[in-house]
Amino acid sequence: MSLKEQGKQYSAIHNYVSAIIAFYKINDIILNVTKISKAVFVSNQHRGEQYPASKEKRMHFAPNEIQYSEMKGICIIPSCVLFESVKKVLK
Repeated sequence: MSLKEQGKQYSAIHNYVSAIIAFYKINDIILNVTKISKAVFVSNQHRGEQYPASKEKRMHFAPNEIQYSEMKGICIIPSCVLFESVKKVLK
């Protein structure tokens, strides 16, 4: 069953794909991403709060951020997801 069939929204699917693309880039694996996505909006909201205590808050986006990403056809990825992906690869 695809993510779309599971009822996932466009931006959620792109968030998942972006994390995978970042993982491959970090590991120097070349993907043809032209058909996958065009841009990524890295959101760093709640940066003044302690991490990882604020992780749950960082996973939610303001309506204007979601509207902007849908309008531009880009995905949103929280900075903590990017941070944890890099951290996992570097271990």
